Amino acid sequence: DRSISLRGDEAPEDEVHEENEGKTVQPKMQVRRALTVKPKAKETPSGGIRVIPKREIPWELKLENYCKDRITPIDGNDPEVYSEKIQYHFPHSFICPSGNPADVVKKKKKMPPPPTFQTQEEMQKMDLTDIMEVFKDWTIMQDGSLKLSNKEIISKQSSAMFDMFKKMAKSVFNSDILGLSLPASMNEPRSMTERMCNFYRMFAQYIWRASTIHDKLERFKLMIAGSIGSFILDCSSEKPFNPILGETFQAGYEDGTLFYAEQTSHHPATCHTYIVGPNNSYTDSAHFSAFGKFTPNTMKMIMEGSEKLVFKDGYWIKTGSFPIFKISGFLSGDMRFRLKGPYEFEDSDGIKAVVFFDHGAKEGLIWKKKVFPKDSIEGIIYLPDRNAPKLKKKPKRIEDLNDVKTELSRISGSWLKNIDINGVNYWNIQKMQLQEMRFQGNPIPSDVRFREDIIWLKRGKVVFADSWKDAIEIRQRADAKLRSAAAKKLAKEKKSQL
Repeated sequence: DRSISLRGDEAPEDEVHEENEGKTVQPKMQVRRALTVKPKAKETPSGGIRVIPKREIPWELKLENYCKDRITPIDGNDPEVYSEKIQYHFPHSFICPSGNPADVVKKKKKMPPPPTFQTQEEMQKMDLTDIMEVFKDWTIMQDGSLKLSNKEIISKQSSAMFDMFKKMAKSVFNSDILGLSLPASMNEPRSMTERMCNFYRMFAQYIWRASTIHDKLERFKLMIAGSIGSFILDCSSEKPFNPILGETFQAGYEDGTLFYAEQTSHHPATCHTYIVGPNNSYTDSAHFSAFGKFTPNTMKMIMEGSEKLVFKDGYWIKTGSFPIFKISGFLSGDMRFRLKGPYEFEDSDGIKAVVFFDHGAKEGLIWKKKVFPKDSIEGIIYLPDRNAPKLKKKPKRIEDLNDVKTELSRISGSWLKNIDINGVNYWNIQKMQLQEMRFQGNPIPSDVRFREDIIWLKRGKVVFADSWKDAIEIRQRADAKLRSAAAKKLAKEKKSQL
């Protein structure tokens, strides 16, 4: 059984582990609650005991610090309605953060009441407990693509599209097509900032493991495996809410890792994230910008940005390009999802890695093409030739690279099933178990958990969610006009001073 264990090289005396004496332990990526305190863990023939550092849960993640105000009504008897008299939460409202009703962009229709804030239990409902749940709405097809097979979601999306077309028709006659808002029912009840935290749940386990060892190449491999394996958590059949500019999210994981995200640009949509490992063992900072390219029946989601992981000893790993998300079947045929393109890594020692998703066909020994499934990956870790000319086209497979000086390792497998590096299994969907997400107790007022439209959608009040979503987006567009006008005024003043 050639597979890695996510334990540390040694378990120091102040670490906590489970009772496993006399047993053969199958190495798993699993974080469990500590049961006993013991000295150094003894290695077992199959790879070792899963250990987690003994530490206090950071105060930010303790449930008793969760904000308790505004989770109960101040008037009325409906536990979901904060107030029948007060229209906005202050300072948490995404429509009226100043608390001054004069700052609210007026709407013709009367707004639904503001909701009470979510309890910890409500927040936890979106938290996956079994990684195989990601496939509950999808079927892995023979060609390696994912096909949406949940009839209820397909019906709901078709109905939402019909409602959207009706809105478009009304907007044409009202000359207000620029203010068109997508129906809330097309979304899952969370924002992209929260989904980003879900995406890193598996990654954090790999990076904590990397922080316990000194072999830099092995750290590099763990970073690659954790990054690729995390894409499985992005296989949602529903679209998240677009974050509002300035929207934040504060959370973490049960091992003590802290996660922060902020939406820093609306056009293009850009999110910055910052992760702090247990006991400050590492930091990970990233920013991602999303661009959509549409045809009548397909969509390509292109991610641009960078990510940099830094360990305590100064060793770092960064990524520079990401695979493309491809979705087809919006209007006709089956809806399918896949990843395509290169995923690049580089470390502070100058080692590079490129992993190709859906790398297509290759020439065989007798000039026949060998077609690989769309979920297959191939990659290479290597020392690069810094004098190699820059490629004119983005490479599609290993053979297209022209800067490979010394090959160090080969990567193979499937981003849906398993990842192997030089024949050693680093990730297997069947063995994965996820950490619980923890939500910080007293986040700042811009935290996404206070978004009124998401709260109402989570509670099944779609009409209320639509009204609040429209109002929030109207407010955001009005703010954008103010920023644009201020920028023009500043530029004019600077020009007059020349």
